[in-house]
Amino acid sequence: MAQVCDVAELGAGDGRLALLFARKGMSAVILDTTDWRDGDVRESTVKFELVQEDSPYKLPDKSIDFFYSYGTLEHVRNPFRVFEEGIRI
Repeated sequence: MAQVCDVAELGAGDGRLALLFARKGMSAVILDTTDWRDGDVRESTVKFELVQEDSPYKLPDKSIDFFYSYGTLEHVRNPFRVFEEGIRI
């Protein structure tokens, strides 16, 4: 079984879940249209990438082991595109 090392969260809000993954030794990045991170998340190793809803994410193809999102898809115009980008990265 492959080990998960790199994770990306779309629409992370305060970033607490990404911070949990980072504290477990994974490289975590948050993708969001607005930076809502808590202060301790900002000061952690969790990266933040500002994204535009209708633009490709700036992460390379196949660069993420685990892409996740919750409570976000109901807020985007094109959820299918979000899935495509998640699969790509």
